[in-house]
Amino acid sequence: MSQSKYKVFAGSSHPQLAQDVADLLDISLGKIKLSTFSCGEKYVVLEETVRGQEVFLIQTTTEGGVNDDYMELFLMINAAKMSFAKRVHVIIPHFGYSRQDKIHVPREPISAKLMADLLVSAGADHVVTLQLHSDQNQAFFDIPVDNLNAKKSLPNM
Repeated sequence: MSQSKYKVFAGSSHPQLAQDVADLLDISLGKIKLSTFSCGEKYVVLEETVRGQEVFLIQTTTEGGVNDDYMELFLMINAAKMSFAKRVHVIIPHFGYSRQDKIHVPREPISAKLMADLLVSAGADHVVTLQLHSDQNQAFFDIPVDNLNAKKSLPNM
């Protein structure tokens, strides 16, 4: 049996979405261990090899859990990179912090840019998202970004 050239892994934020994608692709989701220590720290380990493969990580950010979702995602990306994935593609339907994309008052951080930098620093090679707050967010990344904006055709959304 030949080894697939890509693997799809689910984060804990929306496992059903990842399973639906895997079903559409007629593949099994990659085996990954995700847990949280009693102190709140996240733990991630890929339980199968990804050496030389295209890795797709599906993790969105959820209401009330944006920061935890991001930390888990950063660790997932890093685990794939440390396991010699050919490239790491991050599928993040809701890009948390994307509304914080400009300065309104002095010394205000542009948090959307910071999140983009953290994804790249963790090792992401490509990001796919659905509806960034504004098109300028794509320029915050030093890697390719596909913004599949479903509301693009609607006025003032």
